Amino acid sequence: MPMDASQLNPFIRYMDLRCGSISYSEPIKAYDYRLFAIREGECAAETETKRLTLRAGSCLIIPPDHAYRMLFHRDAPAMLYNINFSLSYLPGNGQAFRPDPPARFRPERMPELPDPAFFPIPTLFQDVPQIQQTAALLLSEREKRDVYFNELCSALLKGMLLQLMREPKAGEKPVPTVVERLKQYLEAHSRERITADSLGRMFGFHYKENFNYPYIARSATEFWRRWHITLGAWMRDYVFYPLSLSKAFGRLSRWARTHIRGTGGKIFATSLATFIVYLIIGIWHGANFRYIAFGLWNGVLITASLLLERTFLRWKAALHINDKSAAWRVFMTLRTMLLVFIGRYFTRSPRLSCVFRFLKTTVLHPQPSQLLDGTLLSFGLAKTDFLVIALGLAVLLTLECLQERGVQIRAALEKKSGFVQWLAVTALLLAVLLLGVFRAGYIPSGFIYTQF
Repeated sequence: MPMDASQLNPFIRYMDLRCGSISYSEPIKAYDYRLFAIREGECAAETETKRLTLRAGSCLIIPPDHAYRMLFHRDAPAMLYNINFSLSYLPGNGQAFRPDPPARFRPERMPELPDPAFFPIPTLFQDVPQIQQTAALLLSEREKRDVYFNELCSALLKGMLLQLMREPKAGEKPVPTVVERLKQYLEAHSRERITADSLGRMFGFHYKENFNYPYIARSATEFWRRWHITLGAWMRDYVFYPLSLSKAFGRLSRWARTHIRGTGGKIFATSLATFIVYLIIGIWHGANFRYIAFGLWNGVLITASLLLERTFLRWKAALHINDKSAAWRVFMTLRTMLLVFIGRYFTRSPRLSCVFRFLKTTVLHPQPSQLLDGTLLSFGLAKTDFLVIALGLAVLLTLECLQERGVQIRAALEKKSGFVQWLAVTALLLAVLLLGVFRAGYIPSGFIYTQF
C-alpha cells in the first residue's frame, strides 16, 4: 500500500558530490536512508541479497538497517551524488549520521520511521536523469545556505522521492538489448533523418554542445558560459566547486565577511576561486606567461562585474535605461566583444612584453584610415575577398540572431518549396567553393593547443 504523501517531510542529514574510486572495505549499515544518484561513470553496490550495477542516470536507495557495500572501478572513477536523509525531521535528531560497520551498529539508535513500507529493501532505478537535475539543485541550495534553504531542500527531496515512487523498479521490466533498441528506434523514427548524433544518443553517447554563439554575449560571464562549454563545466565541477566548498575557503570567506566591508567581503573567497579557475584555463590554452595573463585578465573581468553590479544597476536606474531595448542589447554586446578582444592581445602577441606595446599603440595611435586607404590589400587579399568575407560575416550574424530567437533554420527551410531548398543548397556549395580555395602561398595558422 503506497505511503500517504502527507506523512512525508524528508530532512537531509548530509549531502555531497563525490568521485568514487576506492571501494568500501566491508559492508556498512546506516541509521538513515541513503540515495546514490550516478552522474558519470559506472559502479556497483553489494547488498545482503544481490549485486546491483549502477550506470550514469541510475539511482539507488538504501533503507536504514540494511548492510551494503559500494564497489568502484579503480581506473574509471564514478561521479555520484550521495544524499543521507530521514523521512521526517525529528527534534534533536537532525545531525548527519556517518555509516557505521555492522559491529558498531546499535539498533536502539534507529529513529522511528513513519512507514516501514517506504522502500523497505534496496531499490534500483534505471534511466532517471531528472533525478540528477534535482540532486544538482539540492546541492546548490545547500552550498548557498540561503534563507529557508532547509525547507526548500525538504520540498525538493520530497518531490524527488514521490517521483521515484512512480518509476518502475529495475528488474520489473526487461532491459532491451542493443538490437532491440535499434529496432525500436528505427520503427519510431523511420520517416526522420537518422544522424550520427541521434544514433549516438540511442546507445548512450551524448555529444554536448561546446559553443553557443559566444560573440553575441552581453557580459564576460555570459561569454564564458557560451565559449568552450565543456571546458567550463569541467572547471566548475572539478576545480571551482571543490575549492569554494573546501574548509579552507569556508574559513577564508568568514574572515573576509568580518574584516572587509561591502560586496568585496562577500565575494572575496568566490573571487579567489574564480581567479584560480581562470589561471588554470590560461595554462590549459598554452604553457606560456601570455596565456597565464590571458586567464588572469578574464578573472579580473568576472570579479569586476560582480563588484560593480550594484553600481551599474544604480546608473541604469538614474539614466532610465531600458534593458530590453535593441540599442542597449547592441551596446552590451559590443562592450563585451571589446573586452574579449583585449584578451586576444595576450594570446596573439609573440611575447608578453609586446602585449602592452600593442595595446598602447591601439589606444594612443589608432589609424582607422588604413581600413580605406588600401593598406589591408597588402595582406594578400583582394577587394573581392574582403567583400566575400563581409558577406559571410553578415550571413553568419543573421543566422546567429535567428537561432538565438528560437528559429530553427533547418526546420524552417524544410517547410519551403523544393525550389527554395535548391537555391539554399546551391548557395552553400558556392560558399564552399569561394571560401575553401586558397591561392598559392596561403599558410594556415597552427593549432593553438600544440604549444605544450
